[in-house]
Amino acid sequence: ITLYGGSASLSKGGIVFYASKIVIHPLFNVETANYDAAIIQVKNSFQGYKNIARIPLQNAEVPSNTLCCVAGWEIFVLSEAETGIYVLAIAEVHWSVTES
Repeated sequence: ITLYGGSASLSKGGIVFYASKIVIHPLFNVETANYDAAIIQVKNSFQGYKNIARIPLQNAEVPSNTLCCVAGWEIFVLSEAETGIYVLAIAEVHWSVTES
């Protein structure tokens, strides 16, 4: 797996990084795409490149019913014959904690 960063374009102006380790969420379900998250460790550092910076992690609990925004690239395929196109997916998520 390779990662590409430092550019708004998917084909030029960026830097390619190579994955050294991938940890997929243990509850990931390929049929429903539930828990479709993973941690990817890269071989080299992201530091020292133009247009690439750290994003701070949340260090406090998010209150229930907080509106959050998530964005990322995903592949969109209409049929098996197509190779797919990449689209920027942006979603608003209402964070809600359910007490059990």
